[in-house]
Formats: sequence, C-alpha cells, structure tokens
Amino acid sequence: HDLEGINITIDKFTSSDNLSQDFQDFFIKIKPYIIVYRCEGLNNESQKKKSVNDINSMSIELCGKVSYQIDNENHKLENNDYLENKKIYYIKVDTRKTFEQLRKELDFRETFADIIGFVFDITDTDKYSRLISDDIQETKELIKRNIGPDAIDNARELLGISDKYYSFWKAIYDLKDKNYGSEKKSQKDIKKDLSIKTNIESINYEDLQNITTLENIEKLFIELDIKVENFNSNDNSFYPINFKDYHHKKITSFLNENLSHFKQCLHNYCKTKSKEEEFIDLIGIYEHQQPSLDKYKININYQNIVEKFVQEKFDFCLNNTNTTIDFEKIYDHNKLQIDFEKIEHSNKYKSLLYFENKLEEVKKNIEKITNKNSIESDNNKVTSQTPKDIVSATLAPHANPTPSTKASKKPYKYSQKENKKKKLIGDKAEQEVFNTLVNDFGKENVEWVSKNDDTHGYDIRYKNKDGQWKYVEVKTYSNGMFYLTKNEKEFAQEHKESYELFLADKKEIYPIKDIDFSDTNLFNLIVNEYKVYYELQK
Repeated sequence: HDLEGINITIDKFTSSDNLSQDFQDFFIKIKPYIIVYRCEGLNNESQKKKSVNDINSMSIELCGKVSYQIDNENHKLENNDYLENKKIYYIKVDTRKTFEQLRKELDFRETFADIIGFVFDITDTDKYSRLISDDIQETKELIKRNIGPDAIDNARELLGISDKYYSFWKAIYDLKDKNYGSEKKSQKDIKKDLSIKTNIESINYEDLQNITTLENIEKLFIELDIKVENFNSNDNSFYPINFKDYHHKKITSFLNENLSHFKQCLHNYCKTKSKEEEFIDLIGIYEHQQPSLDKYKININYQNIVEKFVQEKFDFCLNNTNTTIDFEKIYDHNKLQIDFEKIEHSNKYKSLLYFENKLEEVKKNIEKITNKNSIESDNNKVTSQTPKDIVSATLAPHANPTPSTKASKKPYKYSQKENKKKKLIGDKAEQEVFNTLVNDFGKENVEWVSKNDDTHGYDIRYKNKDGQWKYVEVKTYSNGMFYLTKNEKEFAQEHKESYELFLADKKEIYPIKDIDFSDTNLFNLIVNEYKVYYELQK
C-alpha cells in the first residue's frame, strides 16, 4: 500500500500461457482452502460472502516480462515482483521454470501470499504462502485436524461449487447445447439424454485427476467430441481437467514397455558407432527424459510418440533387431574379471563391461584409476544368484519409539568404511530381490534401475501378471527401522497405486503393498533422511 497516490501505468506484459494456465488450474484447486483460512474466526456471513467475491473477482497472470511507467519513466519488474491493474495481478517470473519449480521458490510463494493479503486487506499471510508449496492432500488433512472436518465443505458451498457431479454434467450439457436443469440427473437419464455408451459409472467426481476417471473422461470426450480446453473454460465447470499426470503415467508405461527393446537397439547402435562407453548414460537419458505432451490433448498414440522420441533424441529407430544379446550376462561375467571397486563410480568403464570385446580395454585403464580404500572381503560382495522365497506379510501398528534428547543431540560422524559396508548390504538385498522377481516374472519384465542410477527414487521396476508396472523400494529387514531419503518418500507418495516395499532378510523377502508413509498408524517417520519405524506382521 506504500505506492498509493503514485501514478503507475502498466506499459507492456508478456503472459506465459502455459505457466498461467498451470497456475489457474492449481489456483482453482486451492481456492476453497484460501476461503477456509480467510473465514476462520469470521462469524459475520456478509464478511464471508465479501471474501468470496474478493477472491472470485481477481485473477493472476504469470508473465515473462512486465514493463511499466511511473510518472512517464520506464521500468521493468524483477522476478517475483508484481503489479495490479483492474484486479488482475501480473507477476514477473522466470519462464524457463515449470510451475512445479516456481511452487518451491520462497520468493514466489511470498509474492502469492502478499497478493492474497492485498485482496483481503490482511497482514498475516504465512498460511497462504504454504498453500502454494504444500501437497493438497496434506493441506486437507491439516485443515480437517486443526479447523474442523466440515470446514472445506462449508467453503465450497460459499464458493458455489459444492456439488462436483452437478458442475461436471452441467458443463457437458452446456457444451452440447442441452438444458441440464436445476435438479441433479441420474446417470441413467444422462446416458439417455446424450446417447452415451461410455462407462460413466466409473467416473470419480471427487477426484477428476484419478487415472481410471481420466480414462473414462477421455472416452466420453471423444464420444461427445468435446475438447478439454472448452470444458475447462465453460462457466459451469468449477473443477478443471487436465491430462498432464495421466499422460505422464501413460507415456512412462510405454517407455517401460519399450525399454528392453530400446536397450537391444542401443547396444547394437553403440557397437556400430563406437559409442560403447556412452551406453549407461544414454539409457539414463531415456529413463529420465520424456517427450512433452499437450495436457489438454486426448486420444494420443503413445507408441508412436515413443518411437518418434527415440528417433529424435538418439538418432536411431526402434527397429526389429535380428538377434537378442544378453548384455547383462556379459556385464556380470566381465565384472568378475576385474577389480570392480576401482571403476564403480565411472559410467564410462561400467558401460564398456556390457560389451564382450571391451574387457581388455577396461583392464588396461583400470590401474589408472586410484582408490585408497581397501576392498571388502568376498563375504560382503554381491554374488547371490539364488532366488529367495517371497513370503506374504502385512504391517502391524508400530510402537512409537521415543528417541532420547541426549541421543538426538549427538553429532553425526561420517564413516566411509561403515557407509561402504551399508551400501554392499543394500546392493546385496537389491540383487536378491531382482533375482527373485526375474525368476517369477521373466528377465524381460524386470529392470534393476538403481544398479547404475540411484536417482529415480526406487530400486527395481517389474511388470506383474496383470501387465501392470510396479515400482519397488528394497530395504533390509532389520529391527523394524530403515532409512528413507526425501527423494524416495516423494516418489512413494506420488506413485502410491503402483509402489511396493520389499523387506529382505537372510532367508526370505516380505513384499508390502499399498504403502502410505503418511499413515502414522503404520509408520513413524523421524526427519533426518527419514528414519522410518514400522512393525512387520508375518
């Protein structure tokens, strides 16, 4: 409010359509929670309605450039600064970043919170800043626990968006130039009115981003010839739809399906082009990068997208190879012929081990690589090739450990020897789980992704008998506790429906499904990496 009385005129602005749309989609999702926090403690209904009108009448544009004039002098906004004109707030952002990256930036969050404070004419805005960065599900739980179980529903009623079913079909009818009416229609009547064959009974209106729901919405929109953009821009559609996560999961599945064939083609390509030392890095590019897909486009041929992605990114085709080479067997054989510890951090030399004719080259160069640490005894080496028994087990409610204050203040001392020992134990557990899954599902359906790249957030991926890809985190079963990194926790939360935890002990493996690390009844996470306490029930 310090600028009141100064004549500021916005000269030019360049809106980033993709970022602004991502923001608008997210803003609509969190709008009820903004109203919850704003109305907390307000007893006057007119004040609550005014707050709703205030938030509904404003909008935010994310811009790559914003230039303005103060008393005829030209100026430009810096990143995360903003100006307001006719209740539109223009924020200058770094357009090289995604909205997900912007959400994590403190300056951007504080800018958003400041705008909300300006709209509501309040100064306490910390909770609005957290709304941008926090997981929506966590926000819901926090509100239910601290404010009340009905607070979110009350906010939705104030916003006039309490009935998602009604909102969804009202927009559909409007787009098809039909009158929905003021009463909620049954699914039977809707199918009759619109001559629908799609299975709309499986649509979850409380979670329109659910994968099964989006599959049916895609079929529905194709059948009715409705574009996602038109649905989202309709006045009756309070809950926008986008296929960003849907496309991500679909293309990931197709990339997984093609990975084994890709590796065969890549192996032949590297051999032909003398690029053997790039083998691991090129696989990493395939697994970490994805073709970009329009989040509003539907009816996509994902296989064609993958083939085009490989052609453009790697300059070869996913053609039919005449022979299948067991390069993993070549790698394991070559690995035993050398002092592997000296090259375990070199993708170049590890890549060469996948090729029969490159072993001598590795041997000649291995002495140039220095390593001051002695090799662990053969007993600790990962050599187990025998599949273990998979034993069904579930998790029982754990007993909450109470770390002593004295222990928690003890400084952490890094031990290279101890760290290496833990890594060997972990590698051995992963090897055993990998062998067991290969034995059960076939080598072509199992990928040990952390073998050469531990940045994925999980260790092993396999395709089960239902054709579904599952992501496995392997931990050694010991004393009801294991360590979990932030990356591993985030991946687990993001892929709950396809994530599994395998606990490996000396004789058996215990697969645990339906993992939710936020379930405090089954897990106790102590923030450090995370130290996770649990109770196994065999």
